[in-house]
This record gives sequence, structure tokens and C-alpha cells, in this order.
Amino acid sequence: MRSLTCVLPIEISTRDLDPKLLLAVELAKRGFPVLLGGKGQVRSTAKEHAPYLYFDKGSAAGPGMYRDIVESGGKVVMLDDEGGIVENGMFTLLVRYPEEVLPFYSLVFCWGEKTRDCLLERKPLLGEVITAVVGHPKFDLSLPRYRPLYADGVAGLRAKYGDFVLINTSFAYANHFLSYEEGIRPLPGHFGLEDPLKDYVDEGYYRLIIYYFIRAIRRLARKFPETGFVLRPHPSENPEHYKRFLAEHGNVHVIYCGDVHEWILASKAVMHHDCTTGVESALAGVPTVSYVPIADNDFAPPLPMAISDNARNEEELLDLVASYLTRPAGAPEWQPRNAHVLSSWLANTRQSSSNAIATVISERCDELVGTVTKPRRRSLSTMAGQVLKKTVGIPAALKGARMRRYVKHKRANSFPEKLLDSRIRFFREVQNAPQVSWRSLRGGVILIEPGCSHAE
Repeated sequence: MRSLTCVLPIEISTRDLDPKLLLAVELAKRGFPVLLGGKGQVRSTAKEHAPYLYFDKGSAAGPGMYRDIVESGGKVVMLDDEGGIVENGMFTLLVRYPEEVLPFYSLVFCWGEKTRDCLLERKPLLGEVITAVVGHPKFDLSLPRYRPLYADGVAGLRAKYGDFVLINTSFAYANHFLSYEEGIRPLPGHFGLEDPLKDYVDEGYYRLIIYYFIRAIRRLARKFPETGFVLRPHPSENPEHYKRFLAEHGNVHVIYCGDVHEWILASKAVMHHDCTTGVESALAGVPTVSYVPIADNDFAPPLPMAISDNARNEEELLDLVASYLTRPAGAPEWQPRNAHVLSSWLANTRQSSSNAIATVISERCDELVGTVTKPRRRSLSTMAGQVLKKTVGIPAALKGARMRRYVKHKRANSFPEKLLDSRIRFFREVQNAPQVSWRSLRGGVILIEPGCSHAE
């Protein structure tokens, strides 16, 4: 067994569990023990398994968390979950790499060459960090060999909803689960934008997009009354906003549950604006339309739009959805537009991301272990100061029931033993990996390591 533990935090299990399990099996195949669990719990447990490698998903977290990781015997790896496809390194990509946390990174994994080049141009400090182009494991799961994993879920969704169009939204800037002041404005640097641009993005652009989407969905529901329309908001969005404006349509369902791959594969088509789900559905061969009544590539990721069919107004949208719904059974698989551009944006088009990540870590293991800071014990005053800082930094409105609802809304759910065992067995077979063992630790953290299977 390798001497470096890999730590994979999970924020939302319906979104994060499968790609993290896929990566965990590949890492265990190379001899690395892996800790997997909710963000707070897994960071705490990791300190007992130093030296360790913490896979950061990208956030606006301040340097305190990263300093704590390094001082407790860890190294930080950046594997961005959301910001890898923005033109010219703008907006959502840059905010996920705050200048004050860059010195804590030991490895940065990029989705494609374009992401890497944008980051190196606009974040010069990353030039001193190992930067590898690997794609992302979540896009591996769109490939045909992983579809059997979702077959039962797909069948269940089709039985319940019949023919339906999946609509994915990602408009938390204007429809956050918390209020705008609570959920968006407090973010460090607020995307690095000047105040007028903040107002444009938050109060203008995305609010207009929501308005156009709701209007278009109403018209689709009336035009195709026998078809279901499943609106799946981003985890940070407030679903009640959509429910209120779409309540009159019995064939529109606002739902956030289940794995997105099951929803994609069960649907007749996928509609989005600029969401990475559009990339996943396009890779899966499911007809995908980007509805762009307005578009600003300085703020909206262009790749999901570029590889989707585009509808610039409601008439074009109605025509495209009609063509998707009347596709004959056995028709050739839908092909993404401009598929040639994918390779520079997404390394998954030419390699397994989980395999590429595990290969880099295997090759760099000795170097990473050799530079780990020896863990040091923190004084009671230091720990008390950190707790106070966290408490003071929480807006007063979030310290009560509203914060509890938000944490419950976004937290990683528990991982049922039967689900874990079936997922690990499947990934082990598809990845041609040796058997791995897993067991539950405190706080819902899972330890996955080389060895015999759980059942054995």
C-alpha cells in the first residue's frame, strides 16, 4: 500500500458520489488508500491519516482551510468541479482560484489545454505548480461503458414520467437558495468584478435568463401537453421560485433528486443555457439544446452552447423540441455540434480522466510525500480563535433555521452500504481493477483501500 492517503470530499452525493467513487477505485488500484465523505467530516478524519492529499473541488474558501490542511500533514490538489470551460479564463473560472490560496496548491488538474492556458496566463503563480491536463471523472461517466450502472434508474424514471424533456438551470446568481445578500454578495472578492458589473451579472443578466426560461417552459408545456418537462435546478438555487411560476402546468415537475446521468439517459432531450450538464448530455448522445435568448460570453461558458443545438428564440426552441420528440426509435445517436472543439476543452475525449489523475499522482507520490509538513499540535487558543473567526464570519441571518435548512439542502447524504458495494463492484469490473475493500469510519466517512472486496 502506498504511503499517501487520497482525500475526496463530497458536497452533494447525488452529484459527486459516482465520479469520486470511480476515481477512488482507480486510486486504490494503484495502491492508494482513499477517504471519501462530507467536506467537514473527511477533513477532520484525514488528519489521522497523514500524509494525505486533499482534492479541493474549487470554491471561494479563504486561506485558513488550506493552511490547516498543510499544517496537519496534507497537500492540496485542485480538481475543479465546475469552472473548467470559460472562455479567456473569465468569471467563474477565475473566482475558483483566489490569489491568496494559490500558494497552498501542490497540483492543479485542468479539464483541457484551454483551461490550463487561461489559468497560466491570468494566474502567474500557478506557473510554479504542477499543472496537468486530465479532464474530469464526471465526464467519463457519460461514456457508453458506464451506462449499465444507470439502467435500473433510467427504467424507473421512464416508468414514472414517460417521455420527458430534462431542463437544467444554473442561475444561482439571481435565484440563490438563500437571499442574494446572504448567498452571493458575501463571497470573497465577489468574482473579482467591479460593482457595476456585479449588478449586471447578478441583477441583470441571470435574472433576465430566468424570466426567458420560465416563459419558454410555459409555452413548451402548452404546446406539448402529453410530454413531461422536468426542471432540475442547480443545488444552490431556490426551487420554490420555479414551482411558484410553473404551478399551473401539470406536466412540469420541479425536482432535485437522483443522479443526473439517470435523468439525462432517461430523457428525450436536455435543455439548458450554459450548464455543464449540457456537456454531459451531449457526450452521452442525448439531443441537447442551449436556449440563448441572450448570451454574453464574458460571463456565460461558451462550450456548453457551442456543442449544443442553439435556440435563440421561442419559435426555434419549439421547433427543435418537436424534432427531438419525433425522433424515430433506432435513429442514429444524436451528435454534438462542433464536436471538433471538444478535444482542446476536455481531455476526456481522448483518455480516461480517472486513469490520468491516478497516473500523475503515482508518478509524483514520492515527491509529494517528501515535502509534506510535519503535523503540529495546535494550541487551545488557536483552535478557539478559528472557531470564533468562523462564527463571526457567518451573517446573523444565517445562524438560525435558515442556515440549517441551507446546510441540509446542500450536505452530502449518507451512503447506503448496498449502494456503495454495488457501485464499487461495478467500477472495479469496468476499470479492470483489483478487488478493493471499504469500511465506514466515524462521521459517515468511507475508507477505500486495496484488498478483498467488502463482502469477502
